[in-house]
Amino acid sequence: MRGMVQAFARAGHDCQVAIFVASSSAGAAEWPLAQQLASLHTAPELTDWRQVLVDDNICFRLSGIDYRGISVEGGNTVRQLWHLLDAWQPDALVITDGQHPHCASLLSELARAAPERLIYCPKTVHLLPIGPYSISPNHSIVEALLNIRLVIAPSRFVADVISSVTGREVRHVYFPVYELPELDYATRPSAHAITLINASVLKGLTIFADLVANLRDMRFAAVPGWGTTQSDLKILHDAGNVTMLPFSREVDSIYLPTKILLVPSLCYEALGHVVIEAMLRGIVVIASAHGGLQEAKLGVDFMIPVSPVEIEADAHWRTRRLRLPIQSAGNWIDILTTLSKDRDMYAELSQQSRRAASAFVTSLHWSDIVMLVEQQLGTRVAEGG
Repeated sequence: MRGMVQAFARAGHDCQVAIFVASSSAGAAEWPLAQQLASLHTAPELTDWRQVLVDDNICFRLSGIDYRGISVEGGNTVRQLWHLLDAWQPDALVITDGQHPHCASLLSELARAAPERLIYCPKTVHLLPIGPYSISPNHSIVEALLNIRLVIAPSRFVADVISSVTGREVRHVYFPVYELPELDYATRPSAHAITLINASVLKGLTIFADLVANLRDMRFAAVPGWGTTQSDLKILHDAGNVTMLPFSREVDSIYLPTKILLVPSLCYEALGHVVIEAMLRGIVVIASAHGGLQEAKLGVDFMIPVSPVEIEADAHWRTRRLRLPIQSAGNWIDILTTLSKDRDMYAELSQQSRRAASAFVTSLHWSDIVMLVEQQLGTRVAEGG
């Protein structure tokens, strides 16, 4: 969402951002928001952040945008936000989903209190309050969602899920969050790794481990991520023949040694950012054939059917848990074996991937999203409200 807010600021709009933070009383270096922005080299020094506390909450201005942290402790998170909104008096409210429990209640309250000003931008089907893939369903919100001015989904897949439940129009927009690689991957030193990013069970770690066990003459690499647990790390350690690559926002450190990217996700991806990122670099991607990954592959081979995660619920659909079916790695083994032997096939898929991803990425513009919102909300926003 950071890119979207920056696009509105560049277009001349006054933008304020409210972000949930873990604590308002701890040192600034402990705040996840501070850590994230500092890692992107876009924030002031952390030692200066204590000087911008307002009402015991972090508050700062960055690139023309006002940020305000709201503590999730103390039980008054929603009240704090309403206080901010009363002070800001925005013409438009943009809200996304999140894992914090306040996100669902906040969406429900805003959808009822200010539907004509609300723009809902969900990022994943699993955090939606509705639909068959939701892990925290709240079907009482369906009527409220019908009245929201604009719902923007990050893919056709997510848009279709919301529309199938609510019956309302949902606009799907591919966000221009990709950067064309600065390095010339066509002339890079030979890469050999078959890589899994965010190595975890939900991202297909069991399939990956089977491939490592059955293809001992191939080189594998894994990147731990937000979903990686200690038990996942043990699986990787026990598998052997797996080089661990550290997670980095400098993605070329991951992609440079990668020849083939595996995306055997068992969860329902909204789109698949890493798929397009890798294809931009001419890296052949083999992905699961379900969810938004089918859009992310842009019509280029290969996609392999898997048994996706099953979401089980109690009799009243109040609570849900995930169940992971047993997977077969046979088709993955066959394709990897073929690509390792047929250099011409690999070269052709590499070129197709680079061409398709480059054309896709260069067609995306933040200005199109700004224009969509302005048209939906009227001239008050277009004039800089």
